[in-house]
Amino acid sequence: MTADPEESKLEVEQQVGKIQGLLLGLQHVFVSNVWLDPLFIAAMIGMTPIATTSFINTVFVVDCTAF
Repeated sequence: MTADPEESKLEVEQQVGKIQGLLLGLQHVFVSNVWLDPLFIAAMIGMTPIATTSFINTVFVVDCTAF
């Protein structure tokens, strides 16, 4: 049995609630190691805490715009 392409498209683009969206976002952050690598790099080169925060934020912005 094959699914109608329009039905499949609707399932992929379905809206989720605010709480479910928040939980899915937290899951994405905790599962991915995107924030650990810049933290280790910043620690190794001796960045200040404020510079480290800016560095991690920059990595998130660049990572999100890559998709």
